[in-house]
Amino acid sequence: MSLDWFHCLYKYALAESTTPRIYGLFDQEEAVLGMFFCVVQKSDNTLYGMTNFYTMEFAPVSLSASTSLADAVALFVDYIASERPKWNKIDLRLMREELLDNINMFEILSDRNFSVPPFFMYDNWFLEVSGRDFESYYASRGSRLRNTIRRKENKLKKTHDYTIELVDKPGPEMVKATKDYETIYNSSWKKPEAFPEFSPQLIELCATLGFLRLGVLYIDSKPAAAQLWINTKTTAMIYKLAYDEEFSAFSAGSILSREMFRHAIDVDRVAEIDYGIGGENYKKDWMEGVRKFNGLLAFNKKTPTGLALSVVDSAKAFLKRFK
Repeated sequence: MSLDWFHCLYKYALAESTTPRIYGLFDQEEAVLGMFFCVVQKSDNTLYGMTNFYTMEFAPVSLSASTSLADAVALFVDYIASERPKWNKIDLRLMREELLDNINMFEILSDRNFSVPPFFMYDNWFLEVSGRDFESYYASRGSRLRNTIRRKENKLKKTHDYTIELVDKPGPEMVKATKDYETIYNSSWKKPEAFPEFSPQLIELCATLGFLRLGVLYIDSKPAAAQLWINTKTTAMIYKLAYDEEFSAFSAGSILSREMFRHAIDVDRVAEIDYGIGGENYKKDWMEGVRKFNGLLAFNKKTPTGLALSVVDSAKAFLKRFK
């Protein structure tokens, strides 16, 4: 995550309903050591992490090797707990379970008189490449996946022409691929985008930063399947995928996935591929590990509303044990 991500998310998907509240940690020379991106809503004395349904992961940001993330979080929480008027609740979501443990978030908030019930949100499937090339990785996939892709591809070749284009930089090709991506998305099973500007702006941002991997599979020159990956030097994030249901019989999405994995492993040589949030079964065919993403609700026991919310939440948790 970076300032660019939060700026894009806020400007194109959050600005209408929230106000940004961004905390910065500075040294004596006013160099930025860390940042904590949050938002607030009108008439709601709650501090929210800057996230929504476009977010794959959230965390405070450490920008200096001289300050650990745990130390930065402790300083952020100290400041937030001292603010007036006091926050009734802190609502943070989509944080890795191991990150929450490593930065002692629960203990730090508890020490500042917050009640902190964590809650599970999503599974996150991922792949550690471990130095493999694509051929050896793909050979280790289940025979059902490989046989299905081979059969569907042979069927496709017999009846249609198909090509795959992968765009990774700004320019006319990116503009065309973005339009084709939107055409496919709108012809897929997915719900219409709540914020139509967000994905095109994210694609342009990633292209400018060198992170874009936008793959489009065409059948008889018609856009049939598309995948938006965000690839850094170490990690490939499978961010968005869709296919036109007209071509579902050919498993166009799986054929495109094979090429996207090949590029990430053999060309970009990433160390990890992240399949985003959600434990859908099809992800298990491509991935080898799973981790948890959690959220936390921190109720401020020093405010009447926060204390009441804490009591209600505890009562709900108690009653769930008997269902």
